[in-house]
Amino acid sequence: MVKYIDAHCHLSQHPTNNINVGPIYNATSQFDWQPVIDAQNVEQDIFGAIGIHPWYVSDITDDWAAQLSELLKQNPNLLVGEIGLDKYKPDIETQTQVFCTQLLLAHDMGRGVCMHCVGTWDKVLHIFKMFHNVLPPVILSHCYSGSPDDIKRLSEKYNMYFSYGPRNLQDTTRLTVTPLNKIIAETDGMSPSDVITVVNRIAGILNIAPDKMADIIYKNTIRMLGK
Repeated sequence: MVKYIDAHCHLSQHPTNNINVGPIYNATSQFDWQPVIDAQNVEQDIFGAIGIHPWYVSDITDDWAAQLSELLKQNPNLLVGEIGLDKYKPDIETQTQVFCTQLLLAHDMGRGVCMHCVGTWDKVLHIFKMFHNVLPPVILSHCYSGSPDDIKRLSEKYNMYFSYGPRNLQDTTRLTVTPLNKIIAETDGMSPSDVITVVNRIAGILNIAPDKMADIIYKNTIRMLGK
């Protein structure tokens, strides 16, 4: 049976209704950390990531980092996410502080991160350069929007995986220069089963048989998860 993982989606009240699709549910604020954890605990094919999204840094409590650390300790299979920077949202200084705190926490706990980056790749690359010895073991770039020229270096130097979905497949330039073993698929929505369509589209762009592409992406995702 061909298997799929939607590498970046958000909680829905409805299950995938597809036994061969597993979601990675991403939290965005403290308010959905526990629902993501509860979903992950339902069955082994549901994965979770908890963190503070750059859109919601103004909503954090004073003890958010301690809470996040404790929940990660209690749930060793969780990734840290969705975290990152967004040029088009306010308070980039607080965004940066929260992002860096989460990168360091992920490093200290040996967790991968799911990263949101919009219009701030210069800042992110500067942070990576500064923190090069204390970065997470694996970084998933959700809906990668950086330069195609940086993909090889990011892949090799920072063990970055690149997630493609409906939004960033409109331009195929990045996908076609991404190492095959670092390509991952996502929906960024609430219907994980839609990732099958995404994988088939990637297969068409790369001229690879759909079942073979699905197997490659599934194995990439499992490797990224450390499974």
